[in-house]
Amino acid sequence: MKVPVITSPWRLLFEPKSCGNYVNDHCLIRDAKNDWHLFGITSTEVGPDTERYFVHAQSKTLTEEMKEINRVVDDGNRAWAPCVVFEKGIYYMYYGPGITKLAVTNDPLHWMGHQVNVTGNPPMAVNRDHAIIKVGDTWLMYASGVKDDYSCVSLLTSKDLINWQFHGYALTSSGDAPLNPSWGAFESPYVLERDGMYYLFITYTDCAMDNYHNMLVFCSADPYSFGDYSQSKHDDMVIATLHSHAGEVIFDQGKYYLTTCGWRDHGTPFEGGVAIAELEFVDVPSKVKPEPSASQTTVVIQLADAPSSGENPIDTMNNLLDAAESINDIVKKARSSEQEGVEDSADSPSPSDLAKHIVINKDSIPDEATRAELSRTAMAQAKGETNDSIVIQNV
Repeated sequence: MKVPVITSPWRLLFEPKSCGNYVNDHCLIRDAKNDWHLFGITSTEVGPDTERYFVHAQSKTLTEEMKEINRVVDDGNRAWAPCVVFEKGIYYMYYGPGITKLAVTNDPLHWMGHQVNVTGNPPMAVNRDHAIIKVGDTWLMYASGVKDDYSCVSLLTSKDLINWQFHGYALTSSGDAPLNPSWGAFESPYVLERDGMYYLFITYTDCAMDNYHNMLVFCSADPYSFGDYSQSKHDDMVIATLHSHAGEVIFDQGKYYLTTCGWRDHGTPFEGGVAIAELEFVDVPSKVKPEPSASQTTVVIQLADAPSSGENPIDTMNNLLDAAESINDIVKKARSSEQEGVEDSADSPSPSDLAKHIVINKDSIPDEATRAELSRTAMAQAKGETNDSIVIQNV
C-alpha cells in the first residue's frame, strides 16, 4: 500500500466570473477531443439553498486556467455535487440532493434530464455527493448519507447506469466518531483504483472552519467495504489526512492531481476558485522522491504522535499556531535532526539540496515550537500565502 501526499503548492485552476462567485463540489472529465471540462456547484450567494445550477468550464490542459463557458442543469431546483461518467458516446451526470437525479448528453455544452431508477436504499442513506467507478462489468456508485444517526457512504450497483440497486454501506461510522451533523459528515467521496487497491478520499466535516478542509483517505482491497470509522480507530483506518475540501483526484500526463474548493471565507487557497496541486503515492515509511525545484522545499511530517484521546489531529495542529518563524529556520531545525530522524538510504534527501523533500519522523521534532512553525507554514501554504510547500502526512 502507498500513501497519497500533496507534493506541490496549490495553483488556481478555475474561478467563475459570471455564473457565480465560488465553486464548491465539482467534477472533472475529459471529452473525446481530450479537452477538460469542469462542472461544479456555484451561486452568487453563499448557502446550500441558493445552489440551483452548475457552472461549466473548459480547457485544453490542466496546466492552464480554465475558461468559464455557461450554466448547465438550470431548472430552478437545488443542484449539488455533479458526478459525470462517459460511456459509449453518452455523458451521464448524477447529482443531488435528496432523490438521485440524472442528466445526459452527447455534447457537454447541453444537457437533458433523464429518468434514473434507484431502488432498495433505506431513508437518508443516499442523500447527495455521488461518485462512480467501474469494477469489471459492474458500475459502483458511492453516495453520502446517514445510517443510525451516524455518517455513512452508501454503495449502489448497476449494469447500465440507469437502474441502480442499493448494495449496502461502503463506509460507516459509530461509537466516538467526532462529527455527526444531521446531514452526515462524510462528504464528496471519490474512489480511485491503483495497483489493485482502492482509495476512498472523503471530506469529513460539519462545515465548521476547523474541519472544512479535512480530507480523510481510506484504503481497501475490496471496493465494496472500507470499514466502520470512529475516532478510536482513526489511526488504524485512516492512511492520510489531506488539506482539501470536496477534492477530486485526476490522473493526467503521467501525474496525479488533487483539487480543492469551497465557499468564500472558508480558507480555500484561492478565494472562490478551484485549486489544484500535484499528488504522489509514496511508500511508508519510504522517502518522498522529489521533482527538483531550486526554490521549493517540501517537508513531510509523519504525525505518529497524533493524540489518541479523541482530539482531531487537525485541531491539534491548529493549537500549535502561536509560534511562527520563517521557512528557512524551519528547514535548519529539520536538517539538524535529519540524521537521527531519517534512516539513511539511496533515496534520502541531501541536507545541502533545497530541492529535496525532507521526511521527518516525530522523534526528530520533539519540541512543540518547531512543530508549531511547521504547522503555521503548512496552513499559510494551503491558503496560498506562501510558495513554500509543507505537506503534513498522518500515518
